[in-house]
Amino acid sequence: MTIKSPLLGINPLQPFRLTINGIQNTQTTKRSSSFEVLITDAQLGIVSSLNTDANPVTVLMNTPNTMKKAEFSANTTGAGQNAKYTIKIYPEYPIARGGGVIIVYPSQIGVQSSITATISSVATKADPTVIVERSARRISILNAFAIQQPADGQAITITLEGFVNPLFNQEKTNSFDVKTVNVEGPNVFFIDQVIDGLILNSPCDYPCSTCPADKPSLCLSCYQTTELNKLQGETCVSECSTGKYHNITAGACLNCSNTCLACVENPNKCTQCGIGDYLFLYDNKCLTDCPDGWVKDSSKNRCNKCVNNCKTCKFTDTTCTSCFTDKTFAYFYQANCYQTCPADISVPLSNFQCSDCDPSCKTCKDLPSKCMTCLSHMRYDPVKYTCTSVC
Repeated sequence: MTIKSPLLGINPLQPFRLTINGIQNTQTTKRSSSFEVLITDAQLGIVSSLNTDANPVTVLMNTPNTMKKAEFSANTTGAGQNAKYTIKIYPEYPIARGGGVIIVYPSQIGVQSSITATISSVATKADPTVIVERSARRISILNAFAIQQPADGQAITITLEGFVNPLFNQEKTNSFDVKTVNVEGPNVFFIDQVIDGLILNSPCDYPCSTCPADKPSLCLSCYQTTELNKLQGETCVSECSTGKYHNITAGACLNCSNTCLACVENPNKCTQCGIGDYLFLYDNKCLTDCPDGWVKDSSKNRCNKCVNNCKTCKFTDTTCTSCFTDKTFAYFYQANCYQTCPADISVPLSNFQCSDCDPSCKTCKDLPSKCMTCLSHMRYDPVKYTCTSVC
């Protein structure tokens, strides 16, 4: 470009300004090569040069170009949920082979133990270098392009995993900051950027899965994949309160029946009793009395099964009141069940009861009054099998 001065000449001691219009800025933040400005005479003979190697005339762009189009989506916008984000950008300037993308994620977003990032376009490589800097909230995907990424409106898709959405509806995030870059040795030069519009806003506060549009903290349902997965009233809880059970179909805590103090799975499957007269838990029901073979345990509001071979019992589970006559321990004697009546001190009766020996006998056999031995102060009659007083 040659510019002729209308003046008679240029005084090298006087400052002058040279303005050139119609020149486009550089496409990256890399410093341009130097302009070469020469002063010539009328015959275009070079008189002097205004720039030198020590004092070059260059252009340096501090701010990358802002992309006009970018898109953001998440596999879930639920508050406090593990999420995968997808960002699509449409660069307006080409990215050189070996270039990449740098993403800065918003401070309101949480991270899991592992963050992964992938990138895809018509020019990307299968194995880019991914650098995650948690303290700076920065993810660099470098050496990502096998050939030059064209600037013809073709999208670059970035997928980010290992993040947690904000916990509250009012925590509308800042935008993701995405920049395309060229890399030359240790130097990184920005090309295009998007710093607005890539935001996430959860419709409800954690732990609500759904809520009214104007009440983000009033839960209508809960996330079934989290610990707080049961809807109780207007919030989500990990366990239903006493007197309620978790209805899996409804995903909510519903009331137990009016006889159960606590229940599981359905309103009639009691696990605790203590309402009104329905005090004793038996077979997941609350009863006013325990069935045969069971005894009331008032300290724990339940029926305890009779033990020690008792068919029925009273007061405690070991205090028999009857025995199973068709089983081995069929004989009832003094609140216990025996295979046979205790020898010498009792005899069996026809109804599987054991009767004590007559008070006059020390021991007896076959009949309560058929004495076999006598107490020390009694006389034994071996013919009549009786014991009589000595006096």
